[in-house]
Amino acid sequence: GWVDNGSTTQAFRWSATTGMVLLGSGVGATASRGFSVNDQGMVAGETSFGTPREATVWTGTSPSGLGTLSNAGSSVAFAVNNAGKVVGWSDSSDGTRAFGWESGSGMSSLGALPGGTQTRAYNINASGQAVGWGTTPAGDRGFTASPALSAIPTLSSTGGRTRAYGNSNDNGWVTGDAQDPALGDVAFAWSPAGGTVSLGLLAGAAHSFGADINSDGV
Repeated sequence: GWVDNGSTTQAFRWSATTGMVLLGSGVGATASRGFSVNDQGMVAGETSFGTPREATVWTGTSPSGLGTLSNAGSSVAFAVNNAGKVVGWSDSSDGTRAFGWESGSGMSSLGALPGGTQTRAYNINASGQAVGWGTTPAGDRGFTASPALSAIPTLSSTGGRTRAYGNSNDNGWVTGDAQDPALGDVAFAWSPAGGTVSLGLLAGAAHSFGADINSDGV
Protein backbone atom coordinates (compact mmCIF):
# COMPACT_ATOMS: atom_id res chain seq x y z
CA GLY A 1 0.00 0.00 0.00
CA TRP A 2 1.19 3.53 0.78
CA VAL A 3 1.76 5.70 3.81
CA ASP A 4 2.08 9.42 4.48
CA ASN A 5 5.76 9.77 5.30
CA GLY A 6 6.33 13.34 6.47
CA SER A 7 5.77 15.56 3.45
CA THR A 8 5.50 12.71 0.90
CA THR A 9 3.37 9.67 0.12
CA GLN A 10 5.48 6.53 -0.13
CA ALA A 11 4.81 2.93 -1.17
CA PHE A 12 5.46 0.15 1.34
CA ARG A 13 5.61 -3.63 1.61
CA TRP A 14 4.62 -5.34 4.86
CA SER A 15 5.00 -8.86 6.17
CA ALA A 16 4.71 -10.38 9.65
CA THR A 17 8.46 -11.07 9.58
CA THR A 18 9.78 -7.70 8.39
CA GLY A 19 7.02 -5.30 9.38
CA MET A 20 6.59 -2.21 7.19
CA VAL A 21 9.39 -1.60 4.68
CA LEU A 22 9.31 1.68 2.76
CA LEU A 23 9.92 1.37 -1.00
CA GLY A 24 12.00 3.86 -2.97
CA SER A 25 10.30 6.48 -5.11
CA GLY A 26 13.12 7.38 -7.52
CA VAL A 27 14.82 10.65 -8.39
CA GLY A 28 12.42 13.56 -8.82
CA ALA A 29 9.35 11.62 -7.67
CA THR A 30 6.75 13.33 -5.49
CA ALA A 31 4.86 10.18 -4.41
CA SER A 32 4.65 6.42 -4.84
CA ARG A 33 1.88 3.88 -4.15
CA GLY A 34 1.73 0.10 -4.12
CA PHE A 35 -1.45 -1.65 -5.28
CA SER A 36 -0.56 -5.36 -5.48
CA VAL A 37 2.09 -7.82 -4.29
CA ASN A 38 2.84 -11.38 -5.37
CA ASP A 39 4.19 -14.34 -3.40
CA GLN A 40 7.79 -13.36 -4.19
CA GLY A 41 7.29 -9.87 -2.73
CA MET A 42 7.22 -8.10 -6.12
CA VAL A 43 5.06 -4.98 -5.80
CA ALA A 44 3.16 -3.24 -8.61
CA GLY A 45 2.00 0.36 -8.34
CA GLU A 46 2.79 3.85 -9.49
CA THR A 47 5.28 6.66 -9.02
CA SER A 48 4.17 10.27 -9.42
CA PHE A 49 6.27 13.07 -10.86
CA GLY A 50 3.86 15.94 -10.27
CA THR A 51 1.06 15.45 -12.81
CA PRO A 52 2.46 12.46 -14.79
CA ARG A 53 2.33 9.02 -13.18
CA GLU A 54 4.41 6.01 -14.19
CA ALA A 55 3.61 2.34 -13.69
CA THR A 56 6.27 0.95 -11.36
CA VAL A 57 7.41 -2.38 -9.95
CA TRP A 58 9.60 -3.07 -6.94
CA THR A 59 11.41 -6.41 -6.58
CA GLY A 60 13.45 -5.16 -3.63
CA THR A 61 13.12 -1.57 -2.44
CA SER A 62 14.34 0.16 -5.63
CA PRO A 63 11.70 1.20 -8.17
CA SER A 64 11.70 0.18 -11.83
CA GLY A 65 9.54 2.37 -14.07
CA LEU A 66 7.65 0.55 -16.81
CA GLY A 67 7.21 3.57 -19.08
CA THR A 68 4.08 4.16 -21.17
CA LEU A 69 2.68 2.82 -24.42
CA SER A 70 3.34 6.11 -26.21
CA ASN A 71 6.46 7.30 -24.36
CA ALA A 72 4.36 10.19 -23.05
CA GLY A 73 1.52 10.82 -20.59
CA SER A 74 0.86 8.55 -17.61
CA SER A 75 0.61 4.87 -16.72
CA VAL A 76 -0.41 2.92 -13.60
CA ALA A 77 0.21 -0.74 -12.65
CA PHE A 78 -2.61 -2.28 -10.61
CA ALA A 79 -1.81 -5.99 -10.30
CA VAL A 80 1.01 -8.54 -10.54
CA ASN A 81 0.70 -12.34 -10.52
CA ASN A 82 3.20 -14.92 -9.30
CA ALA A 83 4.75 -15.21 -12.76
CA GLY A 84 5.67 -11.51 -12.57
CA LYS A 85 3.11 -10.44 -15.18
CA VAL A 86 1.77 -6.95 -14.54
CA VAL A 87 -1.40 -5.23 -15.77
CA GLY A 88 -2.72 -1.67 -15.58
CA TRP A 89 -3.46 1.18 -17.95
CA SER A 90 -1.41 3.65 -19.94
CA ASP A 91 -1.91 6.68 -22.12
CA SER A 92 -1.17 5.89 -25.75
CA SER A 93 -1.52 7.36 -29.21
CA ASP A 94 -4.84 5.45 -29.43
CA GLY A 95 -6.17 6.79 -26.10
CA THR A 96 -6.13 5.09 -22.69
CA ARG A 97 -5.35 1.39 -23.07
CA ALA A 98 -5.08 -1.56 -20.71
CA PHE A 99 -1.59 -3.03 -20.82
CA GLY A 100 0.23 -6.20 -19.96
CA TRP A 101 3.90 -6.18 -18.97
CA GLU A 102 6.52 -8.80 -18.24
CA SER A 103 10.27 -8.73 -17.90
CA GLY A 104 12.05 -9.23 -21.20
CA SER A 105 9.15 -8.25 -23.45
CA GLY A 106 8.05 -5.01 -21.79
CA MET A 107 4.68 -3.28 -22.05
CA SER A 108 2.08 -4.15 -24.68
CA SER A 109 -1.43 -2.88 -25.29
CA LEU A 110 -4.38 -5.20 -24.66
CA GLY A 111 -6.39 -3.24 -27.21
CA ALA A 112 -9.98 -2.00 -27.05
CA LEU A 113 -13.46 -3.49 -27.21
CA PRO A 114 -15.29 -3.08 -30.56
CA GLY A 115 -16.09 0.60 -31.08
CA GLY A 116 -14.50 1.56 -27.76
CA THR A 117 -12.11 4.41 -27.03
CA GLN A 118 -10.43 3.25 -23.81
CA THR A 119 -9.67 0.19 -21.64
CA ARG A 120 -8.20 -0.25 -18.15
CA ALA A 121 -6.99 -3.49 -16.50
CA TYR A 122 -7.22 -4.01 -12.74
CA ASN A 123 -6.32 -7.62 -12.00
CA ILE A 124 -4.54 -10.68 -13.40
CA ASN A 125 -4.84 -14.25 -12.15
CA ALA A 126 -2.31 -17.08 -12.02
CA SER A 127 -3.12 -18.27 -15.54
CA GLY A 128 -2.47 -14.79 -16.95
CA GLN A 129 -6.12 -13.83 -17.51
CA ALA A 130 -6.52 -10.07 -17.02
CA VAL A 131 -9.77 -8.29 -16.17
CA GLY A 132 -10.88 -4.68 -16.37
CA TRP A 133 -13.34 -2.56 -18.26
CA GLY A 134 -13.57 -0.48 -21.38
CA THR A 135 -15.93 1.81 -23.22
CA THR A 136 -18.22 0.66 -26.02
CA PRO A 137 -20.93 2.49 -28.00
CA ALA A 138 -23.51 0.71 -25.80
CA GLY A 139 -21.85 1.68 -22.48
CA ASP A 140 -18.98 0.49 -20.31
CA ARG A 141 -18.27 -3.24 -20.39
CA GLY A 142 -16.12 -5.40 -18.18
CA PHE A 143 -13.71 -7.68 -20.00
CA THR A 144 -11.50 -10.68 -19.63
CA ALA A 145 -8.24 -10.79 -21.61
CA SER A 146 -6.25 -13.97 -22.34
CA PRO A 147 -4.85 -11.96 -24.19
CA ALA A 148 -7.77 -11.22 -26.58
CA LEU A 149 -10.53 -9.11 -25.03
CA SER A 150 -13.94 -10.65 -24.35
CA ALA A 151 -16.77 -8.45 -23.04
CA ILE A 152 -18.70 -9.43 -19.90
CA PRO A 153 -22.45 -9.32 -20.59
CA THR A 154 -24.83 -6.99 -18.79
CA LEU A 155 -27.42 -8.11 -16.23
CA SER A 156 -30.28 -7.05 -18.50
CA SER A 157 -31.00 -7.61 -22.17
CA THR A 158 -31.95 -3.92 -22.31
CA GLY A 159 -28.35 -2.86 -21.66
CA GLY A 160 -26.62 -1.17 -18.76
CA ARG A 161 -23.03 -1.30 -17.58
CA THR A 162 -20.50 -3.85 -16.33
CA ARG A 163 -17.03 -3.10 -14.95
CA ALA A 164 -14.66 -5.86 -13.80
CA TYR A 165 -12.13 -5.47 -10.99
CA GLY A 166 -11.27 -8.92 -9.63
CA ASN A 167 -10.86 -12.51 -10.84
CA SER A 168 -10.05 -15.85 -9.23
CA ASN A 169 -7.00 -17.98 -9.84
CA ASP A 170 -8.45 -21.40 -10.61
CA ASN A 171 -11.66 -20.92 -12.55
CA GLY A 172 -11.59 -17.39 -13.96
CA TRP A 173 -14.65 -16.15 -12.08
CA VAL A 174 -14.94 -12.36 -12.21
CA THR A 175 -16.50 -9.66 -10.02
CA GLY A 176 -17.10 -5.93 -10.29
CA ASP A 177 -20.12 -3.66 -10.49
CA ALA A 178 -23.06 -3.56 -12.89
CA GLN A 179 -26.37 -1.83 -13.44
CA ASP A 180 -29.36 -3.86 -12.26
CA PRO A 181 -32.68 -2.61 -13.71
CA ALA A 182 -34.41 -3.22 -10.37
CA LEU A 183 -31.72 -2.29 -7.84
CA GLY A 184 -29.36 0.16 -9.56
CA ASP A 185 -25.58 -0.22 -9.18
CA VAL A 186 -24.76 -3.63 -7.68
CA ALA A 187 -21.88 -6.04 -7.28
CA PHE A 188 -21.91 -8.93 -9.75
CA ALA A 189 -20.25 -12.29 -10.22
CA TRP A 190 -19.56 -13.74 -13.65
CA SER A 191 -18.52 -17.25 -14.61
CA PRO A 192 -18.32 -18.99 -17.99
CA ALA A 193 -21.07 -21.40 -16.94
CA GLY A 194 -23.35 -19.07 -14.99
CA GLY A 195 -22.97 -15.79 -16.85
CA THR A 196 -23.44 -12.45 -15.10
CA VAL A 197 -25.31 -12.67 -11.77
CA SER A 198 -26.34 -9.78 -9.49
CA LEU A 199 -25.08 -10.08 -5.90
CA GLY A 200 -27.75 -7.66 -4.67
CA LEU A 201 -27.61 -5.14 -1.83
CA LEU A 202 -27.40 -5.21 1.95
CA ALA A 203 -30.58 -4.09 3.70
CA GLY A 204 -30.94 -0.33 3.43
CA ALA A 205 -27.99 0.07 1.06
CA ALA A 206 -28.12 2.05 -2.18
CA HIS A 207 -25.12 0.50 -3.96
CA SER A 208 -22.73 -2.45 -3.82
CA PHE A 209 -19.39 -3.18 -5.49
CA GLY A 210 -17.30 -6.32 -6.06
CA ALA A 211 -13.55 -5.73 -5.61
CA ASP A 212 -12.18 -9.28 -5.72
CA ILE A 213 -13.31 -12.91 -5.78
CA ASN A 214 -11.66 -16.16 -4.75
CA SER A 215 -11.77 -19.64 -6.27
CA ASP A 216 -14.72 -20.63 -4.06
CA GLY A 217 -16.77 -17.78 -5.53
CA VAL A 218 -16.64 -15.61 -2.36
